[in-house]
Amino acid sequence: SKCFSFFCLSHLAVLDASAIAVSDSAALTQQIVKLTRWRGGQPGDSVWLWRDHAAEVLGEGFVLWAPNIADPGSLVRDLFQSCYSVAAGAQKTSSTANVSEALVNIAALEPRLVLQLLSDEALSTSGDAVPGMAPFASNVAALNLLNQIVVTNSAALRNVLDEIARIVVSTMSPALPQLRKSCLEAVKRTIAAMTEAYPMVSFHKATQRLAVGLASSSIAIYDLNSARRLLTLRGHSSAVSAVSFGLDGLFVASYAAGEGTARCWHPKALNGHCHREFRIEFAERAWNVVRLSWTSSSGFQLVDSSLE
Repeated sequence: SKCFSFFCLSHLAVLDASAIAVSDSAALTQQIVKLTRWRGGQPGDSVWLWRDHAAEVLGEGFVLWAPNIADPGSLVRDLFQSCYSVAAGAQKTSSTANVSEALVNIAALEPRLVLQLLSDEALSTSGDAVPGMAPFASNVAALNLLNQIVVTNSAALRNVLDEIARIVVSTMSPALPQLRKSCLEAVKRTIAAMTEAYPMVSFHKATQRLAVGLASSSIAIYDLNSARRLLTLRGHSSAVSAVSFGLDGLFVASYAAGEGTARCWHPKALNGHCHREFRIEFAERAWNVVRLSWTSSSGFQLVDSSLE
């Protein structure tokens, strides 16, 4: 009954922080963190049920609890390792989904905190030495979690797309062939999720180039073959709303709704030369979600993807 009352109070705090005294909030936080980090017993034990509830509450109200957590980064890392890291020697259980969902919810509230963890895990070159586990399993797990976050909370990550792209592309380093091989399928899935979720992300399979339109008004071009950022296209004066590689990969089209212009770029010419610029009529600028679609090797159009 005490645990039930505790979680009722915790959920109430998430719904209405003003309903809970500051001192109570601090005490609740400490208990939630303690339960979330609990590792004893066996899956199915009653304490595991409370641990799952604690992870759920932690994720839903992380902004509320964070000021009372001494080291949020360490807690997030513990959550990840309890689910995925073979370095922790833990196998997946029924509670994995609860903790994973907590990380997804935390990423929606504090994306940079979770991305720092995923960067560290995905780009670790130590490999995994636990018997019975595939090499670089925790790296792959980090990419899979990143994919889940993109699919679930794409809007929350709009301003950190460049960091997401950096993490994904860096795992493809030719200098680390085993890491590259281990992460390849997870990278494919994550890039597919990015291009599906964000009109301002485009991937050209033949050239292995990834274009990411940024809120800072520039466009980052990445190369998966060399695992590096090739160049940055600059010219727009507002956030880039959509990008798309041409059919042959030689050109990149971009659109910025804030300034009402579309541009065609030749990334290989003059270090990212803007080939042409087009003004966009108001009716098209008013569309909620715009994607770019190439109609030929030299022509493209804006598409209202809300009608798709």
